[in-house]
Amino acid sequence: MPVPAVAIEYPAPKAGAVPRGPLLSTSEYAAQDAQAVLGALCVDAGAGLTALGARQRREAYGANTLEAAEDESLAAKFVKSIATNSMVLLLLGSAAVSVAVGNWDDAFSITLAVLIVSAVGFVQEYRSEQSLAALSSLVPNHCHVVREGGQQLKMLADDLVPGDIVRLATGDRV
Repeated sequence: MPVPAVAIEYPAPKAGAVPRGPLLSTSEYAAQDAQAVLGALCVDAGAGLTALGARQRREAYGANTLEAAEDESLAAKFVKSIATNSMVLLLLGSAAVSVAVGNWDDAFSITLAVLIVSAVGFVQEYRSEQSLAALSSLVPNHCHVVREGGQQLKMLADDLVPGDIVRLATGDRV
């Protein structure tokens, strides 16, 4: 027996209202319909937030940025790159077997080859990470937001706050 749909009426958001309590997760908001999310975030879809409301939310929830993870030391990254590569571990195992049977030359050759290949791969990966970080800092993320009674404004994505109505266009980075 199907459950009948129940229409829920949400009160119109008050100007300058800020959601109370902790915000839900993205997946919890995604499971709700649009009107429920707008009601929970105290925002009007047509008018967007006011400058005062956006400022209050920024003070309450902070900037729209991800906190950078702690950087591992280069030595720890190198060891991790070796320890997570099954082919390298297999070759190091074969070097250990060579030592066990007394083939020191083979063990040395295998170990040296593994270290050279691992070092070259590590250096290339490190350089690509540095290049990606430099490119990311050169191109700031912009977005189109509905605020101040329905005006569409172009602003930095770092300035978004919970409840902002974002308009997506072709070519936008999400």
